[in-house]
Amino acid sequence: MIPLLEELGRWEESAALPDDPGHRRALRLLEWHRVAAQVARHARSRRAAARLAARRPFARPEPIQLARELADELRPRGERGEWPPLVEVGDALDLLELPRPLRLAGADLVHLAATAVDLELLRDDLIARERDHPRWCGAARCLQPLGGLAGAVSRALDRDGGVRDDASPQLSRLRREAREQERQARAAVQRAMADARERGWTTGTEVTLRGDRLCLPVRSGSKRLVEGIVHDRSATGGTLFIEPAAVVALQNDLIETRLAAAAEAERILLELNRAAEAAAPALREACELSLRLDETRAALLWSRAVRGTRPALAAGGALDVRLGRHPLLLDRAGADVVPLDLAMPDGARVLVISGPNAGGKSVALKCAGLLCLLAQCGWDVPAREDTRLPLLGRSTSTSATTSPSPARSAASRRTCPTCRTSCPAPTATPWSSATRSAAAPTPTRARPWRSPCSRRWPTAAPSCSPPRTPAC
Repeated sequence: MIPLLEELGRWEESAALPDDPGHRRALRLLEWHRVAAQVARHARSRRAAARLAARRPFARPEPIQLARELADELRPRGERGEWPPLVEVGDALDLLELPRPLRLAGADLVHLAATAVDLELLRDDLIARERDHPRWCGAARCLQPLGGLAGAVSRALDRDGGVRDDASPQLSRLRREAREQERQARAAVQRAMADARERGWTTGTEVTLRGDRLCLPVRSGSKRLVEGIVHDRSATGGTLFIEPAAVVALQNDLIETRLAAAAEAERILLELNRAAEAAAPALREACELSLRLDETRAALLWSRAVRGTRPALAAGGALDVRLGRHPLLLDRAGADVVPLDLAMPDGARVLVISGPNAGGKSVALKCAGLLCLLAQCGWDVPAREDTRLPLLGRSTSTSATTSPSPARSAASRRTCPTCRTSCPAPTATPWSSATRSAAAPTPTRARPWRSPCSRRWPTAAPSCSPPRTPAC
């Protein structure tokens, strides 16, 4: 495994935000999936796009710093429009993930070979620019050569996936013999056709093919005049398609030769499949490197589209957003989005934003949260360069729900002995001393519960509850 790819995979497994209900709810409230989908739209490969759309921010600074370093190596080339030569590798990975042993058709093998050639070009490009991106170059140097598979496929298959005549000496000989035998069989059938047409036994002027046999279209009434084997008849029954006896042996030899050639072609395809299996680990590593490059390129392209910058990010740091813009509003309104400044003093744990309805309070809070998540992916944020953001190791939702324990829930329910219907028993509502104002609470009795069988049950004991509080 390439060290860089291994390190990236390890950080994604161990340092991403936990995938628990609390974090999922927080990301859903912030609409993080829509922002990640914006970045994914800039990916070239569908697999890279799927990864970006499912990206979870990091909770540790090491993977964030690594993602930033990898992006900084590609940024100068991207600003000049000289991106590495990336290709779509999703189809090739789909083929490599099929069950073993592989049974790929010729067209699939040609696609794998073409992908291997493109990945070789990517490897050469990264190595040639070692000064621009040393880490990417170091990963490319770890890739194994893929020219062996591409060369074997190109020598054996044509562009459409068919096996070439010169794929092996035996296949070349068999196909040459088959062509000569077919020429002899056609010449013999043409002579028989000319003789039968001259005698008026045929219903047509051309030799026809039934299955893999050359036949004469003979009138039904003349079938006994033509020696041969009947292979088919017309829909009306007026024509029989007869293989002349003089060419039966020739066509038998032709079919045997074709079967031998097909078996040799199948053997060649089997060898190419074994070569593809042997090259699969190297191909997967090269595809993985291409996907990582594609993800980094997509993040840089998105940053250019939103005029993103690199914020300062520190654990326990202050929140100081300068001219921040909500990514989803940018996608909808573009330059018409009004930027915001939002800061929390050092040591503050609560921020209260007040204002009229539809005044942008929720948008401001969501914008701050999304900027933190973007930065914790190692991506740029749509804000000014002097923006400072905290590294969030744990996100919490704005509200929580509690549910009673099963024991308490069961104890607070009653069951009608007639229809076995259960209903919660009326309980007193807890009220703090602050809620008991000038209106003194008065003892009230809950209304009796009526079960579906219309049996009335005695009410609960009088309980102290505020005026006009509905009974259970």
